[in-house]
Amino acid sequence: MDLDDRRPIVSPDRVLIVDNDPGERLPMIKALRGAGLGVLTADDAVSAISVALREKPRVIVLDLRLPGGGGYQVIERLQTLPATAATPIVVCTAEDPARHRQAALAAGAVEFLRKPVDGDALLATLRFVLGPGFGSAALEPAGPATVLVVDDDPDVRRALLLLFQAQGYDVVMAEDAISAVAIARARAPQVVVLDIGLPGGEGFTVMERLRAVPDLAATPVVVISGRDPEQMRRRAEQAGAVAFLQKPTDNRELLQAVRDALGRRSTA
Repeated sequence: MDLDDRRPIVSPDRVLIVDNDPGERLPMIKALRGAGLGVLTADDAVSAISVALREKPRVIVLDLRLPGGGGYQVIERLQTLPATAATPIVVCTAEDPARHRQAALAAGAVEFLRKPVDGDALLATLRFVLGPGFGSAALEPAGPATVLVVDDDPDVRRALLLLFQAQGYDVVMAEDAISAVAIARARAPQVVVLDIGLPGGEGFTVMERLRAVPDLAATPVVVISGRDPEQMRRRAEQAGAVAFLQKPTDNRELLQAVRDALGRRSTA
């Protein structure tokens, strides 16, 4: 384990790289340090958790192959600890993405990268996940925009909570159509991420009810659904959705859709 406490840090942001291969760590460390970021490293599962708890990095880059326990165990453990539960994790691994990408995202990772990873590509990914202010000396949060996530699947809600919190958004959640409208009235979100299949009424019903409330009528809605994409896409667009994404959603596409929706609202 190597803690980079001796170098001057331009940005308050620090990245924890968890990888037991020095050759794989080096280009990532060079790129991040070159961007003025502080870098922490750990080479096994136990030290990864210890460093994360003690140093509280802004983001964790995690390999799945680790001594002392795999990356999935590290993700699970970090999410059970209050101090690290909201820390975004980017999985960076040589494991087959066809087998592990969705599993890693479902476990709580916010992004999946396949090794070998170019240092600049890693930096670009972190800035996309955490917002363009990541790595700046004068850091400004992406918020205070409020995102309402409406989905009846607790795993999906948790994954989206971590994803949007990493951006600095204020996140509120609902698990059915009735509570979605009630929470929207109470919190006036700037954007709604809405599943179609919901208890208490479909997502389209939620959209109709939101449009009937003057203060919420212009709130952009990003629809996500695991149903037939062609049919649902047409219905979503006809109902006024600003974007439609097929489940399981790609985090990059979803973040971009939310940013585009917020930009559209600000210029409306």
